[in-house]
Amino acid sequence: MGNHSFQRESEAVERAFDEASLTDREKDAARSLLQGMTAQEAADIMGVSPSSVGSYRKRAYEKLGVGSGRELVSLHRVWPVAEVNADVNEKLRVRGLNETQASVCSLIAAGRTTAEIASELGIAAGTVNSARAYGYKLLGIHSREELVELLKGRGGRETEPATGSSGNRPWAILAVVAIVLVGAIALLQAMAPSASNGPVGSLAAARGTDATPFTAKAEDGTILFGVNENGQRFGRRDWTLAHMGGIADLYAAEGESGELGYASPDAEPGSPLYDLDGQTVIGTFSLFEWQDNGLGANRADPNSAPFRAVDSEGHVLFGVNDAGQRFGSREFADLYLGGKLDLEATTASNGAHGYVYVDEVEKSPVLTVYAEDGVTELGTLESG
Repeated sequence: MGNHSFQRESEAVERAFDEASLTDREKDAARSLLQGMTAQEAADIMGVSPSSVGSYRKRAYEKLGVGSGRELVSLHRVWPVAEVNADVNEKLRVRGLNETQASVCSLIAAGRTTAEIASELGIAAGTVNSARAYGYKLLGIHSREELVELLKGRGGRETEPATGSSGNRPWAILAVVAIVLVGAIALLQAMAPSASNGPVGSLAAARGTDATPFTAKAEDGTILFGVNENGQRFGRRDWTLAHMGGIADLYAAEGESGELGYASPDAEPGSPLYDLDGQTVIGTFSLFEWQDNGLGANRADPNSAPFRAVDSEGHVLFGVNDAGQRFGSREFADLYLGGKLDLEATTASNGAHGYVYVDEVEKSPVLTVYAEDGVTELGTLESG
């Protein structure tokens, strides 16, 4: 396997890997992340467990001097669309699209398929679908043909016809005003749910940060991992490997008197044992609750075991349901679900907050909105 398991990255990236003395396994784990693979997908190729992939990635982060997979991607991932279609990107960014939405729409206009865009940008197909849907909504369009025409109409020389342009200019101005108004209305509609209580309502704080406080719990109420109010990442070792890139400020630990709490990764016997807030001392550290990174015969596999991550206000942010489906917002999926998302947070036409199947977005003009179980129907939503 080694260097033959994954496509090599650019010369500069490979040189950075060599200079940091990454092993072949660590290089493969880092390459898989840069190529948009989940830990499970990388594990299938490398012939190891997903938790091992997480361990290799963590070691690669440490050697490369980065703190997370997101930082690794931002430093070493090549985004070709920024060079090839920089002018188109700029036009779309001016209209209110974020970087991902602009990049995706640029490639759509260039005729790329969803799979090609996902591969070129190193993101999941579901992310491409979401970026396209929200991008189209902000632009007030419904198809690639409308996108191409919109870009041509804003391209300068193609805006005005060769003759009679002065007579048509007022209509062109009105058309532009109409587009802007449609985009503004779409933006307001997109923002409206953020004030509500539900899966969509709690996304505003998540955008652009990996420090939104939440607690992920198993069905029996056992705390698995999360981020506390002080921004510290905490949890059990195998769960942090599966969902937090193997990086935690506090690991689940046991005190000398048998009490359970949290200790820093470099804690030694006699060090403080903390409460969930990472500040309140509740005892003296004895040992980590789970010393090894293996799953063990009786432990739930964190890559498929059901859990729910809930913020301090009680909003369900993301998780895995009883059917093994990963649900939540795209932001949280990218941060904690390896980019994989089966059910994406949305709002039905009747105002109900729920989820749609990401692989249905392109297949049907009307989508069914489900509860987090993926079965209970809450309403419908037009997929345009």
